[in-house]
Amino acid sequence: MAQIVDLFEVVSELEAFAARLAATRATDAQMAAIQIAHDQCGFLARTGDARDYFEANNVFHSAIWAATNNQALIEQIRAADKRLTPYRRQITFYPRRKQDSPSEHKQIAEALALRQPDIAQSAMRDHVMILADDALQMARDLRL
Repeated sequence: MAQIVDLFEVVSELEAFAARLAATRATDAQMAAIQIAHDQCGFLARTGDARDYFEANNVFHSAIWAATNNQALIEQIRAADKRLTPYRRQITFYPRRKQDSPSEHKQIAEALALRQPDIAQSAMRDHVMILADDALQMARDLRL
């Protein structure tokens, strides 16, 4: 579990930096892609199953990464995220995660749309670190 939390800490900082860069570098088309992905996440959180939501969540995060226009950062995020994917997928099935995540995404998407890098960075960091907390809770529940 300690290694998983360590990875979430790294990914949270990488994704937070990505949100900061996206807020200042994204093109209008990239901002539109982020908004479309955000809308799809919200829709699937209400109507879809966790698998569909997990895929939409990946599209949302990937749209933000792309909007950094920084290939080196994208490669680093993908490498770290690849190691976390099995845990992220499991967490998506955890009670309330699918319901809580859209409001977290909304804070990120709004900060990006308003081109507020500090707020986007903080909101993304908080969002990813909540997943670390969820992973710990899931591990505790599995021990019961």
